Amino acid sequence: MFTPGLTSNGPAGAAFTILSATPSAVQQGLNDWNVRVRDAGGTPITGTLTITSVMPDHGHGSPTIATVTSNGDGTYGISGINLSMRGVWQVTLTIASPQMNDSASFDFCVDGT
Repeated sequence: MFTPGLTSNGPAGAAFTILSATPSAVQQGLNDWNVRVRDAGGTPITGTLTITSVMPDHGHGSPTIATVTSNGDGTYGISGINLSMRGVWQVTLTIASPQMNDSASFDFCVDGT
């Protein structure tokens, strides 16, 4: 279930946390998130964050590319996450940084609007 504060950990130890979301629950259409990325010791990871949104059951991704903005402190704003259809979505966040490279996924069911 989607709630702010939800965290997913990558295999290299990065913790990706959704700090806040607009709307507050994932919905069909455009979604915006603020996320934090930290290493296993709690140190913020600054670097390049990318997002990929796919519907595994349908074999396709989001029709548009979300915009990611780094705040320079290990937090990132992501706008325009387009969950265009009802169904299961897998949203993967990937960090590329001199500190570490890692990724983690969040799975959600979008019920529609």
